[in-house]
Amino acid sequence: MKSEKPVITPDEHGHQDHRETHPAYGLVQVSRVSGQATLFDSEFKHQHYICLRVKSAEVLRGLSNNWIHEKGGLPHVEIEMSEAQWATAISSLNSGTGSPCTLKYIGNNQVPKIERDIKATDKKFKDEMRQCMAEGISAMKELESMIGEGKMSKTLRGELMEKLNSAQRACGGSSADFVADQYAEYMEGVKEKGKAELHAHAQQIGLTNTPLLEQQ
Repeated sequence: MKSEKPVITPDEHGHQDHRETHPAYGLVQVSRVSGQATLFDSEFKHQHYICLRVKSAEVLRGLSNNWIHEKGGLPHVEIEMSEAQWATAISSLNSGTGSPCTLKYIGNNQVPKIERDIKATDKKFKDEMRQCMAEGISAMKELESMIGEGKMSKTLRGELMEKLNSAQRACGGSSADFVADQYAEYMEGVKEKGKAELHAHAQQIGLTNTPLLEQQ
């Protein structure tokens, strides 16, 4: 691609000396946003997340100074990231194929929002757990048959059968759903602690106290 000189246009209204434009002039804006958001590669809704916008820019010359302003309306591209995704992106340069982000605007066109069915995800997880439990119970039944046919004392056979029956009861019925619900509750706590730790780390390195992250 060949180079182009900036286009300088005298200010028709007389407020500035001139206006300077070029296709390569741009602005990057990063904000910390408060509000509900469903993001790519994240299984829960976010109350706080990062928004990055790239816009066209122009230079207004006046009073012996250059004043940079955004040019046009909507950004060329706007993306959203969780705080964890943002932290990973800025701390792992030249690593891998990049950090996940959620596209919001591309070329002034709004991208459809992500619609995620949390109940369907929970059901899929529980169904997979039931399948694993069923395979385990099937293996236990084979073991039960082997114990019944094996040569051992009556006392030992009784003890092994008692333990095997106990394991089958623990894996059957509503146990899978209970374990899944307990695991989901535990992970919710881990998620909240992780978000708190991430925010605390951001404050420690001064990330939340710089113009880079602004409340919106």
